[in-house]
Amino acid sequence: MRTSHALVGWIIGTVSCWSASAASEVADLSNLSIEELMRVEVTSVSRQEEHWLDAAAAVTVITADDMRRAGVLSVPEALRMAPGIDVAQIDANKWAVSARGFLGRFSNKLLVLMDGRSIYTPFFGGVEWDMVDLSLDDIDRIEVIRGPGASLWGSNAVNGVINIITRRATADDGMTLSAATGSNGGLAEARLSTQLAPGMDLRMTTLYRDRSASPAVGDFILSDAAETVQAQARWDYTLSPDTDLSLQARYGDGDAGTSQLRFATGTIPLQTLDVDYQTHNGSLHGRAVHRFGETGHVSFAGYWTEDSRNYGVIDYSSSTKDLEVESGWTLHSHEFVVGLGQRWITDQVESTPWLVFEASQADHDIFSGFAQDQFPLFSPKLTATAGLKFEDNSYSSAGVEWQPNARLLWKATEHHRLWASAARAIRTPSLIDNDGRFLVYSTEAEGLPVEVWATGSEGFRSEELVAFELGYRSQPRPDLSLDLSTFVNEYSDLRGSEIGEPSFKTDPIRIETELQLVNNVEITVRGIEAELRWDPTDRLRLVSGASYARYDNPVDAKETTGANLVTQSEYHVVPFKLNLRALYDLNSQWQLDSALYYVDDIETLQVDSYARLDLRLGWRPVSNIQASIGVQNLLEDQHEEFASWNWELAQEVQRNIYGRFTWGF
Repeated sequence: MRTSHALVGWIIGTVSCWSASAASEVADLSNLSIEELMRVEVTSVSRQEEHWLDAAAAVTVITADDMRRAGVLSVPEALRMAPGIDVAQIDANKWAVSARGFLGRFSNKLLVLMDGRSIYTPFFGGVEWDMVDLSLDDIDRIEVIRGPGASLWGSNAVNGVINIITRRATADDGMTLSAATGSNGGLAEARLSTQLAPGMDLRMTTLYRDRSASPAVGDFILSDAAETVQAQARWDYTLSPDTDLSLQARYGDGDAGTSQLRFATGTIPLQTLDVDYQTHNGSLHGRAVHRFGETGHVSFAGYWTEDSRNYGVIDYSSSTKDLEVESGWTLHSHEFVVGLGQRWITDQVESTPWLVFEASQADHDIFSGFAQDQFPLFSPKLTATAGLKFEDNSYSSAGVEWQPNARLLWKATEHHRLWASAARAIRTPSLIDNDGRFLVYSTEAEGLPVEVWATGSEGFRSEELVAFELGYRSQPRPDLSLDLSTFVNEYSDLRGSEIGEPSFKTDPIRIETELQLVNNVEITVRGIEAELRWDPTDRLRLVSGASYARYDNPVDAKETTGANLVTQSEYHVVPFKLNLRALYDLNSQWQLDSALYYVDDIETLQVDSYARLDLRLGWRPVSNIQASIGVQNLLEDQHEEFASWNWELAQEVQRNIYGRFTWGF
């Protein structure tokens, strides 16, 4: 019932906007038209610039204007706009984000990049979204690829690649101050852009973010509030018309809380604890690009990152160094791109009673290379792409991993495209898969504590995906575009467990059962995704995205006993999702925007479906001043999006009434 009310409300608001727009049409120049969107250059699909219309992959581009008019303040919130991307807020400071299923706190089959720099965490296997806490005003666009991208980006680009591309530094920005406040917290940021010399620009940004704690549940006061401070700088230098240099530096500090349910070894009851944890991260990222001829280029890139955090259940730090060289050229209608890379990773960890490692330090290295050829096949209208990446990594016992990809694009007409692809991708073992031992469950049997422990092994292999995709993209009219994709993902060697014989332990007295982490799960996921954009008038844009996915042979993740305990945290899929957005320019200064999101039941998490309605009113009296007010989750005071997992308690997402002001000078 609440879903139908939400849809009716959204339709009434949209029709009202449409009717009013007929009287006077003033286009908002900050918006991309449908025709301009089709010509947007994307680089994450082939590592070369190509029009979105001609990309042979399921790709969505989230622009800076999309994020501003959606009223979002963080990258995970912005990703709700992309079909096929599952987003769930766990509590005030934690997120679960995945592509095409496998939704979890650490979604280990999704590779997230920032200007091509991986922010995937090999310790847990996944993404720490507080490491992506950058100012949205520094972002040019987010390229969201659904489906494997491992032939170019490497392991862990299994179900998708999200590339966050920041804007070049430019002195035109000057000084900008921005602040936002709301029911669930706020932020303050300052940005300074300046020209150091002809062709040399610098941008410096500081961001402070405060997230309010979730409301108390009865007498239980929650402790998921968070404060973060980020400092970022980007330096860009055009050395010559053919050569560009770029250098980025980031540092972040965070102090957050979480409510945890812990099993204490040798005891029967659960312990409920409020834990404060600290995060520190820094990075330095440099890139040099030289272009030759009409299409040739060579680039050198390198980055260094340091990350440390104290979770309460575990303390760890990680250091990563990465070097890469890439070159591209055209020869007899063949567009080649090749590259080599070397990465060194050092993880340090302190064991706790809940999570134990044999070694306090682990050193890993990855040597990789890739090659791709894009060429016309039989006809200029049919383009084939063949790519292959190899990786020699010390995480997996398999040795060298090969990840191929083949794509076809048929330009049926000027405005219609059909594409197909087949690919293999792997998810490398995490440090926990190889060397960890963690307490999964504790109960009582005949008066004695019974503990279930999961144990990794050096023989754990990489998880494997073989994926098949088919897509259609068109622009039948200048004001209308349609993007369809369907996929079949066949997974093998996924993480499961085998249960051992119980054993009697002393000090303290207890019974222990071991779950050995092994590659013994196979799953097939099928789905379809769609995105429709329509500009009925110059002042109104309608955007809709929908996706459906299902497991053919799902793991029964609702089981809470036996060998499936260790797998229940990741085999979750949202069967159906829908988003509808209406962006309306009241006049040259005022904007009224609405967004409706529907998310189906997640049965394996026992999370009910929900509908969320967001509204925003924006005002831009002059070019350097912007103000907005809005409400998120208008329909309900609060709703659940995720379930408590292992030791972390999930909280309900609260309604948020907010205001934001930005001043540039």
